[in-house]
Amino acid sequence: MQEELQIEHLLPSPEDRWREMLRFMGWNEETRRAAARSVEILFRRGHELVVQTYEYLRSVPETAAILGWEENVDEAHLEERRRFFTVWLARTLGMDTSDEFACYLFRAGKYHAGHGPRHIHTPPNTSSPPSAWSRHPSPALWPRPAWKHRPWRQPQQPGAST
Repeated sequence: MQEELQIEHLLPSPEDRWREMLRFMGWNEETRRAAARSVEILFRRGHELVVQTYEYLRSVPETAAILGWEENVDEAHLEERRRFFTVWLARTLGMDTSDEFACYLFRAGKYHAGHGPRHIHTPPNTSSPPSAWSRHPSPALWPRPAWKHRPWRQPQQPGAST
């Protein structure tokens, strides 16, 4: 007689977790249409966002070290990272809610947690911040964008008062 094995307490699949998050957000056709109105405006500056993000990461010694760019930037690695970020940005702005995108995000999360082919490890925080942090303060201290000061509204026509 063969014994039955039962595995319990497994984590949900990336697809199941994704659908759970979409339900939590109340994502439906109406919210998709509302979000779609901002895609063109946001995407116009997508390339600039990608380039400037990596310029910033290069300028901060801690992130440059994590990326292996203390001395110089590996152009092939930079190109790969920009391509990955561009695909993520396009799919995010394009409101991709597919199961395949859930798996893509799960894979990206693993890579960012140091489980990718490079096994990049993010050093733990220390009790005293490096002096470079004073030049690049915490994002919590950055000025808030104007859109965070007011509830979501339809984009206004040029010349309309706010």
